[in-house]
Amino acid sequence: MSLHYSLPFELVLWIVDFLQIDDEGFSKTQRRATGRSLALTCRALRNVGTALLWKEVKQCLGKEEDLLCHLIENDHVAQHVRYLQIETYRYLNTTGFERYRTLLNGCKRLERLELGGIDPSLFDAFLSTYEPPDTLRHLLVRSLGGWLDLGEPLSILLNRFRTLETLNVGLVGAATFELLQANRTIDGELASLAELEVRRLPLKELKLQIAGGNPQITSAILHLFTHKVVTPDLLTFLEVDLHVDLPEETWYRSFPNLSTLRLHLPYITFHNHLPLITASFPSLPLLEHLYLGISDHTPERSSNATAPARVLRHFLNTLPPLLKRTTLAITFPGGAQRDPLNSFLHDRRSMRLEEMIVAARFEEEEYRGLIWIKKRKEAKGDIRWAINVSSMPLLLSRASQGSDAFPSLQRAHSTEYVYV
Repeated sequence: MSLHYSLPFELVLWIVDFLQIDDEGFSKTQRRATGRSLALTCRALRNVGTALLWKEVKQCLGKEEDLLCHLIENDHVAQHVRYLQIETYRYLNTTGFERYRTLLNGCKRLERLELGGIDPSLFDAFLSTYEPPDTLRHLLVRSLGGWLDLGEPLSILLNRFRTLETLNVGLVGAATFELLQANRTIDGELASLAELEVRRLPLKELKLQIAGGNPQITSAILHLFTHKVVTPDLLTFLEVDLHVDLPEETWYRSFPNLSTLRLHLPYITFHNHLPLITASFPSLPLLEHLYLGISDHTPERSSNATAPARVLRHFLNTLPPLLKRTTLAITFPGGAQRDPLNSFLHDRRSMRLEEMIVAARFEEEEYRGLIWIKKRKEAKGDIRWAINVSSMPLLLSRASQGSDAFPSLQRAHSTEYVYV
């Protein structure tokens, strides 16, 4: 045990936590079993085993309810929790939220916090006395909804959590008719959001989902996050998932260190914003991974965007020079065998692009599919593109649009790779 006594507690815990039992490391079950075993081995390892056992606390359901009570009653145990998940849409009510607030305040060294939906009437009370520890870096809130004015919960959320590096939040805004019924005006809500004072966060990763609401207010919320909350030079990952068609946007902005951009937009918004997205590429010089997808899959709306050849050509020629992988819900007529995609592949062999997935609409109108394009380096050093095409009947693809129709298609037919 001389090694244990010669090392700080945190370093011993770090070593034990990263033991590679298999190629995937510790699972939750393995971590608990190992922690329990260490705690029972000897007194010297009791604290290390306890810390490992209580590092992650998720979904306090059924039998785990006893574990929750144990944490609340024992602050010395709660301080070991690093990752806490509270499914508040099931538990947080007028009689139960006090226990969870006590639990949060007991986790003094928390690094990651995940919350479910929170009832609007309890949101302020739930967080009003909570002071997040300086160790907290990651926050996920699955659903913020039920407010006529999202500015209030956003103000509390963004001003209270000051040390976040990753933020994942889902929002459900009030529909236009709900605002009108409550004698609220769109202009009034927009003015309220514009005047909202929020703290700029040191975010490296932002994931934002907006499932409903007024288009203008949704635009204002996007602008709030991208212009007031995010520190542009620090952000490296941005994902926006919208289910509200928006007017012409100005929330696209420069993120000089962004390496991953994922946009899930409604079909009409995607189609209308394609030139704006293209215009934003020069301000994303370090972008390596790009995903542009359609968020609404319905038979009435095509699952892939279309555009004139000149727009598609400009889009391809403007792609950031460091881009490695991209997935695009954009139909390129004639696929990789015709312009503009064919010319792009031949002209840009030297760029860093390694893999590209695009939509395909074939001459036979009843078929659609995907084109996988991968870079291959031959023995002589020549660079070629390996192209694989999968297709399926259009009616079948529309029937599957209730699931993730793009890019995970059920393949009805797939060609072998060909080289160009």
